[in-house]
Amino acid sequence: LHATAHYGDGSTADVTASAAWSIPGVHYIGAPVYFTLAGGLVTGVAFGGGQVQADYGGKTGAATVNVTSARLVSIALTPADSSVQTGATLQLVATGTYTDGSTANVSATAYWTVTPSFATVASPGVVTGVTPGTATVTATQATISGSTSVTVVQATLQSVTVEPAQATLAAGLTLQLAAKAHWSNGTTQDVTTQATWSSDRAAATVSSAGLATGVAQGTANLTASYGGFSGACALTVTAVALQSIAVTPANPSLVEGFTQQLTATGTYTDGHTADLTSQVTWASSATASATVGTAGLVTAQAPGSAQVSASLGGRSGAVTVTVTALGASWQQISTAGSPAAVTTSDLYGVAWCTNQFVAVGTGGTILTSPDGTTWTARTSNDSRALYAVACSASRILAVGNSGTSGAAASSTDGVTWMAEPSPAPGGTGSVWAIAWNGTTFVAGGDSYSIGDPSAPWPNYGLLGLTADGSSWTATSTLGDSVRGIAWSGSRFLAGGDYGAFTSTDGVTWTTGAGRLIRGIAWTGTTFVEVAQSGVVWLVGADGSSITGYLGAGTSNDLNGVVWTGRALFAVGNGGVVFSSPAGDSWTARPSGTSSNLRAAAWSGSRLVAVGDGGTIIAAP
Repeated sequence: LHATAHYGDGSTADVTASAAWSIPGVHYIGAPVYFTLAGGLVTGVAFGGGQVQADYGGKTGAATVNVTSARLVSIALTPADSSVQTGATLQLVATGTYTDGSTANVSATAYWTVTPSFATVASPGVVTGVTPGTATVTATQATISGSTSVTVVQATLQSVTVEPAQATLAAGLTLQLAAKAHWSNGTTQDVTTQATWSSDRAAATVSSAGLATGVAQGTANLTASYGGFSGACALTVTAVALQSIAVTPANPSLVEGFTQQLTATGTYTDGHTADLTSQVTWASSATASATVGTAGLVTAQAPGSAQVSASLGGRSGAVTVTVTALGASWQQISTAGSPAAVTTSDLYGVAWCTNQFVAVGTGGTILTSPDGTTWTARTSNDSRALYAVACSASRILAVGNSGTSGAAASSTDGVTWMAEPSPAPGGTGSVWAIAWNGTTFVAGGDSYSIGDPSAPWPNYGLLGLTADGSSWTATSTLGDSVRGIAWSGSRFLAGGDYGAFTSTDGVTWTTGAGRLIRGIAWTGTTFVEVAQSGVVWLVGADGSSITGYLGAGTSNDLNGVVWTGRALFAVGNGGVVFSSPAGDSWTARPSGTSSNLRAAAWSGSRLVAVGDGGTIIAAP
């Protein structure tokens, strides 16, 4: 900047060197600095602006200075005037020079062009030779450009090789060969389908696509010819032979009733492998523990172990299959009193409903789980206790304490629930059990009235019917409470504190021999009842003839029982769990909990038991 003094006589003088220069307004530490000032020389520092002031002879002059970013003034391309072979690439670098004298690589931000089309160019300056000739490559940014010439020269074929160069192949098997052309530009091209293939011996043949086939024991040179060059694979053909069989997975452990698919893999003398699962002969050393089908599917039958083998052509492989008892170990899903418990409510009932477990309990608690492990709380719209749950193909129905508005809830999907009329409209007792016979839900309990509240039934042992849970019909007044109901496919068996009752339609009931009942299951041939003090009753298909009375081996009350298709499982107070193949002999199983267990359910692949304080356990 220049400072010019103006005098009264009209004359002027350059006072740049003698004036006092300053930047007004910069009075504090940390103020932005856009430029520096030395005499009248301004040097740009950062993008921005401000005033510069010159003082001389008591007078002041000022100017505004704006600092802009450095501006690109030129672009140079390197290497200059270079060459590249056809099919090869060349990396050019574009270097920009700015008004402040700085330089920068602008290859990635420049716009690249090439003319004529002897080559192509792509950001950031990669040139590819196309055909022989000289092209000009240009890099442009904003209005600034830089260019250089690139001469494209023809690449030449130098050799052809075949991969693999040597190989061993069993007769009857195939091997894919590859022909590779090597060029003077350093590139390699796969010419497998363009090459001409031939074999010099009858031991092997080779297709036009390079697929070699072993024909007979011997040797052959398989040649690929391309562009005047040739390469070959020296192939040795051997007789194929099975060397070993491996069975996987190795030494599986199964729970009785479950299956495991085994795979037999054969390894041959030429090193190749093949799946022989459907070709081998499968056998089990102990069919009482595990059986195996012709396709390698193992079914666990009973606790124990068995060697399962696969044999073919004098070779065999085997694994040891270990079978453990269903329910021999239980997983603690929700532990009473734990901060991680799914709920703190006592859970009284659980059922498997098509594709999910449904558990119910006090406070209107409803939980669902697709696998017995991950549980989700649902809204029941009724805060009173729910004691039992059953399901049809289209509806899930839970029942519990009765009252003026009823304690029942239904759902079509297990997610959304609606409050339903009680099986005991106008009553004040509890509904403890519910079952579905294919057309109708039957519920039972005690100390309530069914039907017209103005004409209540006597207390004890009442049963109600419903097809959908939205309306109930009183069917019978029994001489005892109902704590459990089971359907055999042709007959209901219900029981409670001192009595047992049977019915073929849920409407007309016959009173049987008095006995204490808390839970009932049907095995396909026998009703099994569990009760207080570990008592177990075995009842015939008619629901009346008692075929056995025994104890499960505990003095604890048994509250629920379920049939898995292979075994019975009874659960009770103190966390007791017992299993039995037919109900006539029972084995205690460690449940991992001391909480009272109230009910159990079977999904076809998983057992779940529920109890007090939100206790949930599962097996396997």
